[in-house]
Parts: sequence; C-alpha cells; structure tokens
Amino acid sequence: MANQGTMERELLTCSICLDLLMDPKTLPCMHRFCESCLNGHIFASAARTSDSKPGFSCPDCREFIPAPDSSSTPSAWVGMFKTDFTMKSMVEVYESRQDVCAPKVRNPCPKHEDKEQELYCFDCSATVCHLCAVISHRACRQILTVTGAAQQRRNTWREYLKQIQLLISKALETDESKADYMNEIRIKKDCVEKQIKDAANKMRKIVNGRGGETFKTDTKQLRQPSTKNFDI
Repeated sequence: MANQGTMERELLTCSICLDLLMDPKTLPCMHRFCESCLNGHIFASAARTSDSKPGFSCPDCREFIPAPDSSSTPSAWVGMFKTDFTMKSMVEVYESRQDVCAPKVRNPCPKHEDKEQELYCFDCSATVCHLCAVISHRACRQILTVTGAAQQRRNTWREYLKQIQLLISKALETDESKADYMNEIRIKKDCVEKQIKDAANKMRKIVNGRGGETFKTDTKQLRQPSTKNFDI
C-alpha cells in the first residue's frame, strides 16, 4: 500500500516525463502535464495526424482534445491551455519540504577529511570543499554548490529541448525547407546528447540519487519530442 508521501509525489508528477510538474497545463479532460512536455506531445501528434479536424489525444486517457484555436498553428496551442497555478504552488511546497527533510549525504574532501565537497568547479569539472575553493581554485571563474550546478545543468538541457522543439515547429510549418530543418535537428540532437552524456559521466559520482534521477529524466524528456516526431 502506497504511503502518503508516495501518493503525493504521484499526484504532482507529469506522466510524460515522470518528473515533478513544471508550469503545469490542464486539458479539458482535467489531466495535467508540464508545458514543455505537452508541447512536445502536440508536435508529435500534429506530425502523425492527417485528419481534417485539428487536435490531439490526451496522453493519459486518449480523449480527443480539439485545437483551442483551429486557425492557429500547433506551436501556439500549448499557450492557450490554462496554467494550473494551484498545482504549481503545491509542487513548490513539496520540493521545499523535500530539501528540508532529505538526509545529508557525506562526501568528504580527500585533501581536508573534516570538510565536505559541497561545491562544484566548472573550470576543473570537479567537486571541492570550501577550503579547496579558497586555496586551490581561486583563479577559477565559476564555482557553485553541487545542488546549484545540477540545477544549472537541468535548466541548460531544458533550453536545448525548447530549441529542438522550435526547430520541429518550423519544420512542420514550412514544407519547402523541411529537409534543411530536419538536418539541423539531427545535428543539434546528436550534439546535445553527447553533452548530456559527458556531463552525466563527470557528475555521476558527485550528485546524490535525486540529482542522478534528474539527469536521467531530462535525457528521456529530450529524446521524446524528437524521436516521436520524425525518423532521424
């Protein structure tokens, strides 16, 4: 039997990316999804649909959702669905509570055993303690907390996802240049996947289980809109 924490997590989870809802959008059938996830699903559905009636099916219940504005392009639909600000606030409260309750993971510094490696140096691609940051990494340009570094990676990958979705949208709307856009998407996707793999390998040992799950989830999310839409 699921405990209260598990049930709460499931309620706040997007069924597309399996991560906590981000900027949740509500469909007429009352199912909610991350704005970026729903946008990718709409692109995929629009690419497969040849029906004269514009719309798409709900990823959860498969109910047909008519286009909110039949005169607009699929790239504009997601912005027309209502944002669930109540659910968004619940996610923020849940995340803040998890940060407070999460057990502290020991990651001792090999040079200063009484200090934890709580910082990440982007210049050296390494975790360091506060003493190392002051003594050995004074010339380094960017040092963040491990949590901050993981969040920055996540934000960067979300931006890559938006760029790819924008390219897909252009490909759908401009038939004459579709071949060029598809080639650009292919190059972009390969580059992003390589960057994600390289970054994940560097940070696998320094980010806790929750951070690792974030990398895996974002990688999966990145692949979904591109691989569903076209044979790349």
